[in-house]
Amino acid sequence: MADTLGVKHPENVRLYFVDKLPAPKDPELLKIAKRVGYTNPNMAGYTYGYGVWINKRYKNQRNLIAHELVHVKQAEALGLDEQTRQYLMQMYVYGYYNAPMEVEARALTDHL
Repeated sequence: MADTLGVKHPENVRLYFVDKLPAPKDPELLKIAKRVGYTNPNMAGYTYGYGVWINKRYKNQRNLIAHELVHVKQAEALGLDEQTRQYLMQMYVYGYYNAPMEVEARALTDHL
């Protein structure tokens, strides 16, 4: 699935199915993540680099996994630091639903 979505190195992708999505360990990143709602306990999944964490409740939702793989593709294109910076800024400015990276991920995967 990753290669069909344009991920350049699908062999590097790691999927983790977890009971609870882990919070960022970096204190400054955690502070920003909390401010934009990125630590919401109802989140189904998130991506950091090639790591994709999915709440076990959603493990059979292919469109969610595909959505997160689009974020992997974005990180490859921008570099991890820049993708993280842009993503968090977009969340702060536009909110989750209207953030351009989220709009792109939905556009590429909502049909799945």
